[in-house]
Amino acid sequence: NVTPGSLAFEYGSITVLRLLSLRDSEPDVWNRVHFLMDHEKERKEEKEYWRMFQVNVVDFLRKRCKLAEKYSEEEIHWAIGILRTNCAHLERLNMTADGTSGKALYPTFSFIS
Repeated sequence: NVTPGSLAFEYGSITVLRLLSLRDSEPDVWNRVHFLMDHEKERKEEKEYWRMFQVNVVDFLRKRCKLAEKYSEEEIHWAIGILRTNCAHLERLNMTADGTSGKALYPTFSFIS
């Protein structure tokens, strides 16, 4: 149960899972995303963040959601890196008022930077 004002780490897994699902549902987009940088080396040095994502996203998807057969730890960490490195942060007044925000990945836009 999520109470207003609390942080539900499970929501952080949704975007990662949506990105990973492109492998099977949208192969052309999946191939374009593979050109993006994930900064794995730099992210691994952020030990606190790496551990947080390991527990709250990787372990959650592989163990609780029973997706270990479908996605490896490496694939999930790669997806996290793609999102952390290449996403644009979205905020709208109604989202801010509700204490939420969003992220969007535009693969072509990311190539510009």
